[in-house]
Amino acid sequence: MSNMRTKSRLHPGARVRAFREGAGMSLDDLADKIRKAGCDRPSIAKLSRIETGVQPVSLDILDGLSRITAIPPRELRPDVAAIFAREETAA
Repeated sequence: MSNMRTKSRLHPGARVRAFREGAGMSLDDLADKIRKAGCDRPSIAKLSRIETGVQPVSLDILDGLSRITAIPPRELRPDVAAIFAREETAA
């Protein structure tokens, strides 16, 4: 199976963790980068819950996390992307 296919099957938090670990960052480092990207600094616990799939990426850090990881927002929050897609097709 290709690496791209494997990535698409991972839940969004697992992709965030893979990025963070690949970049050699701690959760604290990632939280600092999110803050520097213009978002509120998330707690380490919140990032851990996101990475393990317990909690979705919250909208307050979605943009910053997307810019840092280069994971598109629609992939970090497919549920939100689906809402916008339905609205666009209805218009």
